[in-house]
Order: sequence, then C-alpha cells, then structure tokens
Amino acid sequence: MQHTILYVLSSIFLFSCYSPTDRIGCVVLQKADSLMKCCPDSALLLLGSVEKPDALLKADQAYYALLLTQAEDKNYIRHTTDSLIRVAVRYYDARKDVARRMKSHYYLARVCQDMDSLSVAVREFMIANQMAEKIKDSVFTYLSVANLGHILKEHDLLDEADLFYRQAEEIAALGNDSLYLGITLLNRAEISIMKGEKYYSEAEKRLLHALRIARDVSNIQVEQSVVGTLGALYSNMERYNDVIKWEQYYLSAQPDSLKKFGSFLNLGDAFYHLGQSDSAFYYLSKSALSPNYYTKAGSYKRLGGLAEKESLLIESLHWKDSCLVYTNLSASLPRPVEVVTSLKKIINEQSIEYYKYLAQWQWWVIVFIFIIGSGFFVYFTYRYKQSRSQLLTQFEKRFLNEKEQLNRKETTIQELQKVITECEGDHAKVLLLKKQLDDVYVERDKLFNQLLHALPIFQKLVLLLEKNRELEISKTLIDDKMWKAVVEELNSITENFTIRLTDKYSILNKDDLLFCCLLKMGFGYSDIACFCGRTLSMMYKRRNSIVDKMRLEDRSLLDTYMRLF
Repeated sequence: MQHTILYVLSSIFLFSCYSPTDRIGCVVLQKADSLMKCCPDSALLLLGSVEKPDALLKADQAYYALLLTQAEDKNYIRHTTDSLIRVAVRYYDARKDVARRMKSHYYLARVCQDMDSLSVAVREFMIANQMAEKIKDSVFTYLSVANLGHILKEHDLLDEADLFYRQAEEIAALGNDSLYLGITLLNRAEISIMKGEKYYSEAEKRLLHALRIARDVSNIQVEQSVVGTLGALYSNMERYNDVIKWEQYYLSAQPDSLKKFGSFLNLGDAFYHLGQSDSAFYYLSKSALSPNYYTKAGSYKRLGGLAEKESLLIESLHWKDSCLVYTNLSASLPRPVEVVTSLKKIINEQSIEYYKYLAQWQWWVIVFIFIIGSGFFVYFTYRYKQSRSQLLTQFEKRFLNEKEQLNRKETTIQELQKVITECEGDHAKVLLLKKQLDDVYVERDKLFNQLLHALPIFQKLVLLLEKNRELEISKTLIDDKMWKAVVEELNSITENFTIRLTDKYSILNKDDLLFCCLLKMGFGYSDIACFCGRTLSMMYKRRNSIVDKMRLEDRSLLDTYMRLF
C-alpha cells in the first residue's frame, strides 16, 4: 500500500513539472507533423504560432527545429542559416530515433545546398541515404540520391550524377511512383544530352517516356520541362521541324516569361536553318533580350549570320561583335573548380563518415561480434585440425594394416612356391597348391592396388596424365622431384622394388628404372609416353632395350614380370 501511494505522489510531482506551454507545444508539433505531407503551408502556419520555442523541452525544441526546416523546404522558402536544423541534428545524433535522425541529416543537406555549401550537402545527403536505406524509407532514399544526382549534374560530373539518378529511377519504379519516375527520366535525358551526340537516342527515349508519364499523372510542370528539353534535343539533332513543333507547344503552355528565352533561341535557330529569315529574326530578336549570357551569345551569333545572308554587312558586324562580347562574358563567369574537385573526391573515394556522435553501445556490439566470431573461428579451426588428425591417423593405421597383410601374402607365396618345388612328383598335390597360389596372387594384387591408389604420388600422376591429355602442347613432364617421390613411395609398399631391381640388373639406367616403376604402378605404354613427352614407338623401343638388358625370353612378358617382381 505504501509503495502504491509513493508511486502516485511521484507521478503527480513529475506531471506538475510540465507547464501548460510544454503540453500545448507538443500538441501543435504533432498536428504540424500530420499536416506536413498533404498541407505543408498549413503546417508552416501552425509552427509559426508556437510562442517562445526556446522554452520548450529539449526534445520538443529538436522536433520543432526539424519540422520548421521541413515546412520551409516544402514551401520553397530558401534557407539562409543552418543554426536551426543543427539543433535537431545534435539532438537526434545522440538518440536511437533513426527516422528523425535521418530526416535531420537530410534537411541539413538541403539547407547547405541552398547556402551553396555543396561539399557538406553531398556528405549529409549520403549519410541520410544510408540511414533511409537502413529503415527502408523509399521516399527519403529517393530524395537523397536524386539531390546528389542534381548537385553533380549541375557541376558537370555527369557519370557520377547518372549513377545516382539510375538508383533513383530503380527506387521510383519499384515504388510505382510515376511522378518521381518521370522527373528522374527527365534528368537522365538531360545528362545524356550533355554527354553528346552518341547519347541522343537514349535521351529521346527517356524524354518520350517521361512525357507519357507526365500526361498520365496530369503534372503540367513536368510536362512543360520535358517538352522544352525535347525542343533543345531536336535542335542538337538538327531535326528542325520537330524543334518548331515542340518549342511552339512549350511557349503556348509556359507562363513564366524568363523560361521562354531558350525556346526563342531554338525556334530562331530552326527557322534560320530552314531558310525562313523573317521568322528566324523574330524569335532571335526575342531571345537576345534574355538575361543569360549564353543565350545572348547564341542569339547574336545567329543574327549575325542572318544579316550576312541578307548582305547587311554593318548589322552583321554589329551582331558578331555583340556575340563576341557575351561569349567573353560567359567565359568569365566564375567556375567552381574547388567545389567540383571536392565533390569528385567525395564521390570517387566514397569516404563517408557515418556520424561524429556514434553511440557508445554500437562499438560494444562490434567488439562483441568480433569476439564471438573469433571464438567460433578458433573452435572450428581446432575441430577441423582434430578431425583431420583423426582421419590421418585412421588412414595411417589402415595403410599399415594393408601393408602388413601384403607382406604376409608375399610370405605365403614364397612358402607355397617352396612346397610346390618339394612336391614335384605328386601332380595332384601340385595342382592343388598352384590353385591356392593363384588365389593368393589375386589377393596380393588386390591389396597392392589398394595401397598403390592411396599413395599421394599415384594420385598426382593420375591428375598429371588427365591434364596432359587435354593439352596438345606445353605438357608437364615428370621432373626430378616427382621421380624421387615415385621411388620412395613405391619402395615403401613393395619391399624396396627399385633396390632389388638394380641389385639384380645393375646395367639398368635411371630412365630404365623410371619406366619399370611406372609399369609396376599399372600405367600403360601410352601413359608413360605422355608422362615423358615421347612417342609410343619410342616407349616400345625402351621396352625392347630393357628386355635385352634383362635377357628375358619374351618381350611381351615385361609387364607381367614387373608386376610379379
């Protein structure tokens, strides 16, 4: 009972610590968050009604900072300071709320993007992308990679930009988000145009696909952008009738006069090449009023060419001089070389720092996993070595056992041969003994073959034979090291075969001994020829030479003689 009373009193005390302002602020923030997706302007208005945000709890201050930055971004208000969003970044980096931590890094990137701090923006977008992938948030994964593609495209890092836009296209396609897919196709088409003539066909396919999507979802802004880009593409492809068709459609649908100057230039250029001077002069004169130096330079260049065709030399010189002036002005525009270098370094190296505020427990998890993994590695390595040792021991025992049986069979053979010699007059007994001897020979040969096939050198020779048969040239031959292994391992199971052979036939040379060893191991003449890199006829000559040295009566009996020796 006393514990219950203490619990209730503690709860009342803690509840009393929250002021009405805190509770109202929390409700306002939650309401603003719910309105953010469908009515960002209402969310911004609601957040503006929060009085004294500095008086909120730390958690609510961070939440407020995140929501206000998000609302301003969704209402296309240009960010001018990063102090507000960094409140959210610092707070959520020290917490386990991955979703809000991801959003805080994403909107920090957006703020830095508006403030032209592009290196920081790229890093923050990549951090946000990694966290979005971790929690499987496809919307923010798309937004992160799409913004990365946009920044890189604006700074002429086309291959790197296309890599991110390709990822964005896959995300949009998987999520069945037609609008995002159309925007991404438009950007990839613009990159293809910037890459040059080789990629124009790809650009056209993507633009026509994007146009179908824009019309399906009734998005006028995307449709206008696609139509304008189509006009520019066909201008580069010198398809001037298509330029006129799409650019006139664009002008009829585009309400923003500042966005029309590029179309005026493309139309003027198209009419110029089609020989329609009046229409060309009309549109080129309009495009020359553009505030953009590149557009002005292009307009004056075509106007100069038009005047030259009409033999208006003074006007031609005037337009050409103007073209030169604006060409020089456009060339003198500051190029962000340091920014481009920095961005390329970030993308190429993929050197992203996850956070500076990683929670301590994450490192303990890594250490724990490492220790457990090391323990399993040591354990399984020990078990493997132990198992291998047991297998080797079993193999050695079996090998010794079979070798002992083989020796007993050899002893039995010698004893039977001796008895047969002693019983020459008793034909029935001799026949019986010879039958027993033949049975022992069969058992002996079976044990010998088992021991032979277990020899490492025999297995190597079989593999070498298969390899050499596949190769017509550059065959691997038996070298001195392999020859030494053949002698040692064969002697270990044959009561020193080579020593007994050389003692009896000292005239045999090294090549003769190798030939006899291979016959003893059951290899045929064609096999030996393959091992030695010789022809089959040379192997028969070798056999005849050895038979002559041994003074055997029948040349064809050398194989049997070696098997029984």
